[in-house]
Amino acid sequence: MCSRTIVPVTENNNLSLDLVRQSIDSSSFKLINYCGNDGDPLMASDLVPIINYFAPTLQYIHTNGSLRSKKFWINLAKIPNLIVIFAIDGACAESHEKYRVNTKFKKILNNAKVFNEAGGTSWWQFIVFEHNQHEIEQAKNIAKELGFANFELLYSRREDIGDIKVVRFISRKADFECKSVKRSEIYIRSDGEVFPCVYHGDRNNTSGLNIKHQSLRDIVYNTYFDKFTFDNNTCQINCNSTHKNFRESFNLL
Repeated sequence: MCSRTIVPVTENNNLSLDLVRQSIDSSSFKLINYCGNDGDPLMASDLVPIINYFAPTLQYIHTNGSLRSKKFWINLAKIPNLIVIFAIDGACAESHEKYRVNTKFKKILNNAKVFNEAGGTSWWQFIVFEHNQHEIEQAKNIAKELGFANFELLYSRREDIGDIKVVRFISRKADFECKSVKRSEIYIRSDGEVFPCVYHGDRNNTSGLNIKHQSLRDIVYNTYFDKFTFDNNTCQINCNSTHKNFRESFNLL
């Protein structure tokens, strides 16, 4: 749900450690995903303190990896049960930066190398486009050399952007399967708004439920959640399409 293709973000929101502490029980989760609809998780000022607050819960950071200092990546590698998923869509700067605009391919690889050498666990996620599909094996080899634990191909259901054409996985079935219900997930937006599903949490929507005003436990037992119907237009577009996200993973260790 990249904001540059949906609703451009005009404000900078952060979930602070103090807000998270006062609203969320650190032992409430089996898994936490930091995957920003509005921007990269590495932009959040309290990211590391918040991750430490939830440790040793299994946590994932989805990032373009183009930010922060060497010291940051070394310290991040020390946190247990943390996996960083680097979005690197090519084996060279030209291919990667065609879609990942305003990122620096060389800096991303350097950050990943520092993180891996400091003992961190990382995955390389490669969205398959027409312009980079010939580089898959080369990228996989680079990932192995840099110490990535896993290499993942993502055949995305996202829309083409101009001359950037997505290589999609075409499903033979169009059965509705609610990912949020299946995984028992909830989504907390960077402004504190809470939704039953990440796909309903874009800037066009409001739930009226915010961890700034009440605890997360009270929110998830609210009638908004009880009465929410996972079968509407947003659900159909994201979870009932023949063009589904398809992931193919390769263990590099």
